[in-house]
Amino acid sequence: MEPILPTSNPLPPGDASAAEPPADSPPAVPDVQVLTQVGKAIVAQAAAGIAPPGIAGPPKSRPVWNVPAAIAAWIFPGLGHLLAGDIKRGLILAVCIGSLWTAGLWLGGISVIEARQSGGPLRPWFFGQMLMAPSLLVEYTHDRYRAQYQGLEPTPEPDGSPTLYSPAYGRPYEIGTLYTALAGMLNLLAIIDLIYREPVRKPAQAPLPTAA
Repeated sequence: MEPILPTSNPLPPGDASAAEPPADSPPAVPDVQVLTQVGKAIVAQAAAGIAPPGIAGPPKSRPVWNVPAAIAAWIFPGLGHLLAGDIKRGLILAVCIGSLWTAGLWLGGISVIEARQSGGPLRPWFFGQMLMAPSLLVEYTHDRYRAQYQGLEPTPEPDGSPTLYSPAYGRPYEIGTLYTALAGMLNLLAIIDLIYREPVRKPAQAPLPTAA
């Protein structure tokens, strides 16, 4: 069987000029589908925390328990994040949660925070209020003032007159109780976010230029 010969003359050996495209030919356009697939792969790797090939990603740190910072967040909203190095989030939490809790006291007074009334069972909304340590201090003060108001304890006044404390009723009491309980539950979310998390990475500083 005779071999099939090519119909055109092959390029002479060493002649690479004929293999190059002419100068006036349009440049090669990359495949759009290939670029789309590559872009999706890079986005998926970035979402998973994997650096693309050839790019050194930041070292991943393992989450750690931040019990002291969580206790500080319970003592005062946002304080735990400030101690953990998350300054921006700590300030936002301190302003938002602290303002909500203070607004509840401003509306209803200290009587909105009470664990029980007349020796009854614990009130359910107090479990939300006690998620902030200042609420316990307010509840203790309220309990003492209420006892003096009811004549169960002596008043600090020399003439034995009752203190300026007066219990709140109606809508101010309800709204103040709601605000302080919501503030405590929001503070619980902040504590959960803080108690087990990765350490806050400090931004890398560019090296100082050296004299030539």
